[in-house]
Amino acid sequence: MKKPNHSVYYAWRYYMLKREDYEKCIKKEFTHNLSGLRLIGIWCTLLSLAFSLVIAVPSIAHVNYGGLFERGLKASGFYLLVTAGFLFFTAFTWHKYNQYKSGKQISNLLIYTLVILSYATIILSGIYLGVWSNPNGHAVIFMVFLVSALSLSSTPPLLNLSLTLIAAIVFAVSTITTKDYEMWIYDIMNLLAIIPIALIFNWHINVYKMSAALNTIMLEEERDNYHDQSTVDELTGLKNRRDFMRKFERYLSSNREKDNFLCLAIMDIDYFKNYNDYYGHPEGDKCLHSVGEALKCFSERTGIYIARIGGEEFAFLWFEEDKSDLTEIISQVHQLIRTLYIPHPSSLAAPYISISIGVHVSKRGTYDSTDNIYHMADLALYEAKEKRNFAIIFDTDGKKHIPGPS
Repeated sequence: MKKPNHSVYYAWRYYMLKREDYEKCIKKEFTHNLSGLRLIGIWCTLLSLAFSLVIAVPSIAHVNYGGLFERGLKASGFYLLVTAGFLFFTAFTWHKYNQYKSGKQISNLLIYTLVILSYATIILSGIYLGVWSNPNGHAVIFMVFLVSALSLSSTPPLLNLSLTLIAAIVFAVSTITTKDYEMWIYDIMNLLAIIPIALIFNWHINVYKMSAALNTIMLEEERDNYHDQSTVDELTGLKNRRDFMRKFERYLSSNREKDNFLCLAIMDIDYFKNYNDYYGHPEGDKCLHSVGEALKCFSERTGIYIARIGGEEFAFLWFEEDKSDLTEIISQVHQLIRTLYIPHPSSLAAPYISISIGVHVSKRGTYDSTDNIYHMADLALYEAKEKRNFAIIFDTDGKKHIPGPS
């Protein structure tokens, strides 16, 4: 039995979402958390660098620093060291973000660890500014840090609660041990008042983020459904002619930068009109569906792009490093259709459904147009259809004839 994901289990009810919707939102917010971590690293780097300059410049210029000349330089060196640490943090999160965008899986535990580290840094900064460097004043700035720290990322509610309580305890211990009674009692009263405000504020921020993520996901799903409906052929499940023309342009543009051969093949079912006349159009549609399913599996196995571009015509697009492999690929397509064993009594080419294929191979780095390449492949198909159950390859080295299975 699969163990439940506790972070999901505790959070999806809090956000009043279905569990599957919450899981989608978490995946969406994963990218936002990575982006937020990068921004936190950048801002912390700039702030620590600014602190080091503010402390160092008066010290180096021998400005009266209240007897803190030597300590000023030491503090400046400390902030420069902190700056180097934040630079490393920023570079690391930037690297992980680029890895994630390129498709590499990034551990959710790693991201939450980085979120907790950045939260701890912000909270400790607030304690430093409100308590340690200001023992005679009220720690108002810490309250601001406490409210805003968790809003920079998306975290489950129980993690928010835990981090807030830990931060409150650390602050309380710091202010009690550092300040006089009259000062720390005021800070504790402010802390008790600000904790529920921080939790409620962060709760609403996260609810808003989850709602926005869910709305984005729904819009993306609708867009993808619309895109599928407009680019997929319903009968065969393959891409349609519209998608093929867009893909053809991309393949040609890519071929101008690659050291490969661009291959375009057009396949036609032999005597398909006779098949429709003999069995009727419903059976003809079933035949096309079977051919489409077989070609779809072939495409997934080989990575060759296949689309239905006409009634019984199909187009193949792929890059080939070695032209000697072309014959094997075309033979595989011939054999694939033959092993469907769809009877075709009215065919003059074979007792079962057979195909004719025309192939054009573009030379490396070609600047030819899609119209010319398609025209050459169509000419090869025309010549192959004169023989039926045949394939013709127009290569840069000449013409090749490949007979289909007998």
